[in-house]
Amino acid sequence: MILALSIVGAVVPSLVLLAYFYRRDLNREPRRVLLYAFLLGVLIVLPVWIVDSQLWRPSSHNISPLLVGLYGAFVGAAIPEELLKFVVLAGYCARHPAFDERMDGVVYGATASLGFAASCTSVWARIAISSPNRVATSWAWPVQPI
Repeated sequence: MILALSIVGAVVPSLVLLAYFYRRDLNREPRRVLLYAFLLGVLIVLPVWIVDSQLWRPSSHNISPLLVGLYGAFVGAAIPEELLKFVVLAGYCARHPAFDERMDGVVYGATASLGFAASCTSVWARIAISSPNRVATSWAWPVQPI
């Protein structure tokens, strides 16, 4: 029950923001295309995790914790995440006939990003429920001295 509530609590904010962006768009996009963009955003979590696990291998040598944190933030997280969100946007959304104005890029990009955020937050909620110590150490690990 707690796990289900945690996942719902992780997904609802993304859906509320998605509804907000949808209502703000003057020329509304087809719901089906937005749903696919959201689902593709959800699905890119797995490739991001695979890329991240291959890139995130800090050495046990005497490296500055700042450099380890910067490497993890940019190479391990930001670059794979944003690159794959761009692939969703350019590979699926931009090729759709409904993508016909600049605002569409914002709407579809936000939709894919919200799908990704909902999926990541759901995974973190599941991990936090099953092993709270793992979440605490995984968030703090990049800034710990090596």
